[in-house]
Amino acid sequence: AITAVPTQTSGHVPEDSIHRSRRLLVSAALIAGVALSASPVAAATSATCQLTGTASASLFPQVSMSGTAKAVTGKESGKWSAVFSQDIGAITSGTFTLKSKARSASLAITGGTFGPSAGTCARTTIPVHGVLAGGGSFDVTLTRTGSLVNGSCVVSSSTVVGSTSVVYP
Repeated sequence: AITAVPTQTSGHVPEDSIHRSRRLLVSAALIAGVALSASPVAAATSATCQLTGTASASLFPQVSMSGTAKAVTGKESGKWSAVFSQDIGAITSGTFTLKSKARSASLAITGGTFGPSAGTCARTTIPVHGVLAGGGSFDVTLTRTGSLVNGSCVVSSSTVVGSTSVVYP
């Protein structure tokens, strides 16, 4: 015996089939959205900090500074350091490091300015502006105190005060 199989010739799709297709598409979109939101996002974060510290007595060929950093928001604090080379007022290269309990960054210093200095041997101030890789920067004032000994200025202390804006990679 031959059994007849119904065929659709009108192109009509049953309504419950359409609803199942829509539910399947909505479910797939929701799953994809959850999967995308759960994946790690490579968004860079930044911090602006107040810097205080000291500097090495020698300014040539390298300058070394370090101290404490406190985020402007007050929620984060840590340590910072900068070691860089300078030549005739220009920062030529170096490294800026900022570390806290929450995060850390060690960024290349790609340029900047050193000076000009103002004052006397007793008290000299030097503005320093460093450009950091990734879009950040630091601006500090280096204050050196000293005295003349046998015609030469002997530095007895150096302090650094300023700020930084760091973009964490």
